[in-house]
Amino acid sequence: MPHSIAPETRFWLKVMRPREAGACWPWLDSLDEAGYLHLGDNKLNMWEMRERGRSATGERHGTRVHPERTPRGERHGMAKLTAAQVRKIRELHTEQRMSGVELAREFGVTPSCVCGILRWRSWRKDI
Repeated sequence: MPHSIAPETRFWLKVMRPREAGACWPWLDSLDEAGYLHLGDNKLNMWEMRERGRSATGERHGTRVHPERTPRGERHGMAKLTAAQVRKIRELHTEQRMSGVELAREFGVTPSCVCGILRWRSWRKDI
């Protein structure tokens, strides 16, 4: 059911403005597991991130600040292959001269996925 209160008003009802300049603005409502605010309005969420110094752009983006936290390889939620399968793809291509299309059919992925593996554009550091 949609809210009858404007998103901006809902935001200000859930934040406490401190009296001293530069102090944190405590959030009075629930946050997600990572401690971030989500009101469902992208404009307000981006504003909140900028105000609190959590802007996810440029050199401060999470993948640049903490690249080890970015799931890669088998740890990625959308991975269709394991590291062992990637090694096998490279081995079959080199030793048995199987084509990318044949390998894609055998492993249930797209030919472009196999091409990326064989050219070391994907799965570079993960095996």
